[in-house]
Amino acid sequence: MEKESAQLRLNRSAALLVVLLFLGTAEFGLVSFIIPAMPGVNPLPTPTIDLLATPTSTLVSNPDPNTTPPSISSPSRYRYDNDRMYCKRSDDNLS
Repeated sequence: MEKESAQLRLNRSAALLVVLLFLGTAEFGLVSFIIPAMPGVNPLPTPTIDLLATPTSTLVSNPDPNTTPPSISSPSRYRYDNDRMYCKRSDDNLS
């Protein structure tokens, strides 16, 4: 009786996993191949941060307590306004 219960639970879990994998694959196919191929679909451009363009700071092993640490600024091609990031185009003047 316990063995049948465990087998039933395993079968339900496996079926749920198969359904979730199918749904994930279907969504990937829709987003990656089917929807971009439809005429008249304009994708919404979203700004992404170029990790190679962001400044990095180096850690100092023995910092001087009399100096202030350098501030890290965002790259010049992005600006933030009310917690929203805007990507600067070449013809924009976002300072």
